Amino acid sequence: MVAPVATTTTATAAVAAPSTATGAVSLTGVTTGANYGTLDLFTNTFVAGPGQVPAAAVVANAGVCRTLWPLDGMPKPGIVWDCLDVYVSAPAAGVNFTLEPWSLKKCGCLTMDTDTILWAIDAEVGGVFNGALGYNPAANQGMVWGFSDCMAKVGPTLITEDGMLVGCDPVSGRNQEVNFCWEQLCVADEYDIEIAKNEDFSIRVIDWVGDGNTTGAACVGFLRPVDIMTPCVFFPAGGASAPYVHASEIAQWGNLECGHTYYWRVQVRQCATGQQIRSPWSEVRSFTIKAGLPVRADYYGIKLLAPDNGCLGCAVSPASFSWAPFKGTTSYKFVLAKDAALADVIAEGEVGTTAYEYDGTLDYSTNYFWRVMSLEPAPSDWSATFSFQTEAAPAPPPAPQAPPSTPLWVWVVIAIGLALGIATLILILRTRRE
Repeated sequence: MVAPVATTTTATAAVAAPSTATGAVSLTGVTTGANYGTLDLFTNTFVAGPGQVPAAAVVANAGVCRTLWPLDGMPKPGIVWDCLDVYVSAPAAGVNFTLEPWSLKKCGCLTMDTDTILWAIDAEVGGVFNGALGYNPAANQGMVWGFSDCMAKVGPTLITEDGMLVGCDPVSGRNQEVNFCWEQLCVADEYDIEIAKNEDFSIRVIDWVGDGNTTGAACVGFLRPVDIMTPCVFFPAGGASAPYVHASEIAQWGNLECGHTYYWRVQVRQCATGQQIRSPWSEVRSFTIKAGLPVRADYYGIKLLAPDNGCLGCAVSPASFSWAPFKGTTSYKFVLAKDAALADVIAEGEVGTTAYEYDGTLDYSTNYFWRVMSLEPAPSDWSATFSFQTEAAPAPPPAPQAPPSTPLWVWVVIAIGLALGIATLILILRTRRE
């Protein structure tokens, strides 16, 4: 913790030593050499120099600066500081902290659930109270100030589950909507959020506010949730960081690729009191975009597969129907009819898969029409209507034919053979008698 010198509204100025016994100092521009005027340290009055606006060098209240990386020096590249200069009971301009109060540095650091109190002594020398130079409790001058810091120990607590799976948008081949929620830390109302490709956050996709940025100009102000009591934002489907967003959006165009894991974290940047102050980063959590590629469809809605539109000679039994899965759908409605208006319905049902089988037998040489819609988790429009024609009825089997008659020559041969047999038998009998 350090205590900076009270700031002025002028350009950088060199302060000369008191020129008189009254303690008056002359403010002279370092680069221009202009005489801004004379400041009386005892009466805290300012007299503008020639050609200067009287209010140009009004002394403002100082603040107590602290960093989450103590003893790293100030200034130092890569080390950021927050100056606490918002007073609950704002004193008149002139509170001046000029020393690093090592003996009144901080307290309340023994437990993680207590606030840190940063102490500073007002070095204002204007005015005399009960013989004490610069001490005037009626004007809150020369006092010991305690700055209550409830942001120094822990970062925001994240609510969105770690390792969540996010669908892949079939239109863009990028992410579907991603929601981020966390708990309000103390009286915080504005934040910084980062999304990166690695846990070290060296490859960032979203960097709402840079470390050294005190206005949030990189993304048009610090991130202020719509409801500061329950802070939540969302990364839209196919979203990418953009300079202008609306409501709870933190992006506009697509750049989160499907099939990749990303990491996110949140940090406080401002309190409801108007004090700009950093908290430690929250824990790092991840989310993964499911694998997928852009899908091209010939028409909107559910894509029907079989029987194909205009199919001829389709079997009458079994009659099976199938369609492509519609993203996120768990229940479908199927309708089969004999007319294009689907008024003459012969089959209708709800299924949890992407197929339906008609348990009856269709008519031969008949045109049929069918379509599908999703029911759960949300109803969709009807798919395109497909039509098909069943096969023709098979031809009847031929009538059985009478067996052909025996030709005459066959009977003649048989008779001749029979006569020869009888004659041979008679000849044998006569030979034995003789």
